[in-house]
Amino acid sequence: MPGISLNALVTGKGDPLVILHGLFGSARNWNAIARGLADIREVHALDLRNHGS
Repeated sequence: MPGISLNALVTGKGDPLVILHGLFGSARNWNAIARGLADIREVHALDLRNHGS
């Protein structure tokens, strides 16, 4: 949507995988999992609006 920006952690190579945190969290909740998947997937951990950075 125009005018909407989201913070995201993007890491890795391979087929993309989008992961979202729960109600009380941020993309940082996925750091360890994203690092573990980075060899086989391009991980996009998004911050929901008004969460995280």
